[in-house]
Amino acid sequence: MSYDVCITRAEHSWENEGREIPLDDWLRVVSEDPGLQLRPDAGQGAAAWTAHPDGREVLFHLSHGNVVASGPDEPVIDKLVELAEALGGRAQGDDGEIYTSSNEWRWPEEEGEGAAPPSGLRGLAAAVREAVRTARDVVMGALAPKPFPVGARVRDPLLGKGEVIGYEYGPLHMIVVKLDDGRVVRRGVLLDGEYAAGLEAVEEE
Repeated sequence: MSYDVCITRAEHSWENEGREIPLDDWLRVVSEDPGLQLRPDAGQGAAAWTAHPDGREVLFHLSHGNVVASGPDEPVIDKLVELAEALGGRAQGDDGEIYTSSNEWRWPEEEGEGAAPPSGLRGLAAAVREAVRTARDVVMGALAPKPFPVGARVRDPLLGKGEVIGYEYGPLHMIVVKLDDGRVVRRGVLLDGEYAAGLEAVEEE
């Protein structure tokens, strides 16, 4: 299960009532960043970062007032830190750590923001969240629609042919496709099994 890092305006991303990032604020930041493109097929407020050094698209989505990226690597964390500044927030990991860059982070209490849970409780809380996410993945993996099997050849109407390499289950149900040019893209799958991005099966001769 991937580890999420999000942009939040709250002290703790999971307690952000009254401190949510409005959709309009997020859309403004997306419109001002040439490396971000809206992906309405992946849900309201979803945007892809197209300037990753590896050439792949990385999906950011606005979920419950936070901007979330799943399983970010170092360039993605650095991008989250940059976007957090533009949004008047900060980049925070699932365990509560605050990132100032991909290789620099701190706990909230280190800047005098109030007591964080003791390390033992923090670890327990992280373990509980991980168990919940794992259970969710098991259930979603069994119940969520899979319009194409892993390994199937498909065609994206805009980007061309590729191969289905998996599915991701989180706030959004995504099909993951590796294009023939090496890029990896994610497309939203609706609950009824329809795929809003318009992927089509490819019959290879």
